[in-house]
Amino acid sequence: CLALAKQKSFRLIFVDLYMPESDLQILLPRLRDLQPRATIIVISVEDNETTMQRTFQLGAHAYLTKPLALPSLRNLLLRPAPPLSA
Repeated sequence: CLALAKQKSFRLIFVDLYMPESDLQILLPRLRDLQPRATIIVISVEDNETTMQRTFQLGAHAYLTKPLALPSLRNLLLRPAPPLSA
């Protein structure tokens, strides 16, 4: 994930909370640094308010639970992008 973020520019990044060999506490801030204009969406089977808030603190713009509800995903993708940083 980080290797691609170093090579290309993205406007939208989906990250699974439990990606193998990945620590979200390291990954999300690094993605924020490498891709400041990207919207980062975390997806997870975990529906936990504490975990959700932690992902926002680490740089995620949205948090969706699995299985993904297509209407929720559609609404998220259609809403205005967050302000661009830097």
